Order: sequence, then C-alpha cells, then structure tokens
Amino acid sequence: MRIALALGFVVASTTPAAAGKPRLLVLGVEADKTQDAQVKAARDVTLALRARAKTSPMYVLAPDDKQLADERAKHACDSEAPDCMLEIAAAYKADAVVWGRLGGDSLVTLKAIRAGKHDVIVVSAQLPDGDPAPWATAAYQTLLVPSGTLEIKANVPTATVTIEGADKLVLANGTGQRVLAEGRYKIKVEAAGHTPLVTTVVIKESETATLNVELAATK
Repeated sequence: MRIALALGFVVASTTPAAAGKPRLLVLGVEADKTQDAQVKAARDVTLALRARAKTSPMYVLAPDDKQLADERAKHACDSEAPDCMLEIAAAYKADAVVWGRLGGDSLVTLKAIRAGKHDVIVVSAQLPDGDPAPWATAAYQTLLVPSGTLEIKANVPTATVTIEGADKLVLANGTGQRVLAEGRYKIKVEAAGHTPLVTTVVIKESETATLNVELAATK
C-alpha cells in the first residue's frame, strides 16, 4: 500500500556523495506543542525514520541522536533554510538530511535533501492513529528513494502482474500503474486463457516506463 502524500519543492544545493553509500542524517521531528501525546508522536516518527534508514540499502545512518532544535541553536539557524540544513549535515559528514515538525493538529511535515540532488522534498499529511511506522516508511520512500512509474497496457481486459520485489498489480480495462523504486525488475503478466509473458523493465527516477503487453491466447 502506498500512502498518498503531498509534495513540494524548493531549490537547494547538496554536497557530493561520499565514496560508497552516502551518509544520511535523520534529525529529530520537532513537536510544536509540549503535550505528552504530541511529543511522543514526534519521537515515534523520528524513531521509525531512523529504523528505516538503518535497514536501507542506499544509505549509512549518520549519528542517530541529533535533534532539530539543538542543531539549529548550535549552528545559529534562524530558520530551516536549505543552506543551514546542509551546514548541519556537513558537520556530521552527511550527504543527505531529513527533518520535520509535528503540529498540534497532528499534521506532520517532513523535509529532506537527498544526496546528489538540488531539491528539498516535502511530505505533509495528517499522522494516522496508531503505529506511525507504516506512514514513516512510506514518507521515507518518497523523500529519499529515487522512484519512477511503471505503466502497463495489455491486449486483455484483466490480467495479474507479478513484479519482482513489489506487490502484485491487477490490470483493469487492460491498464495499470505502479510507482517503483529506481532499478531493474522482472515482470510476469498472466491472464486466463493466455500464455504468460515474462520480461524485464528498467525504472528510472521521475520517468514513466511503458510496457505494452501482447498475450497470446492458448489453443
């Protein structure tokens, strides 16, 4: 399941990626109010982001105990402007940085500058009730993992598409889409009364890969 997230962009500059995996600094999500429930929710989102970063094949997690407010004060940042956030990241030899705020209305806004890119990516949504880890994982994917779109068009009205390393996709009216992390995928398309088709597709960041499928009817 992919959670719909609102995205926004501002211009920034980034430092070159270090040799090997780039380092990621996850600053603590800051709560706008001091109520225990909000402070706990902000902490839970922070911990979920750091847990996801620790298992990421893309990044090495930089020190995981740094807080947004403390770092802003240390670096005399009057705002969360990109140049100041990059200065904080550079202090810990990080190539990417993510930070955020949780409002009193449970609106959580996370921002990130990804290694090698020049945009601040923004995810903003109401924090769901219960465990924030699924939301944080989806937000992490949007913020820090390059992704593109797979579009499939088939000559049959209904088909099941098995995507290596991702959830299955069921075509409706012969079409379907899925957002995938950048990379190469093995695809299998199956429909009743037809011979399955197996192929590979390459997903590139911010691009749509269109796969036109012609399934042959079985005799």
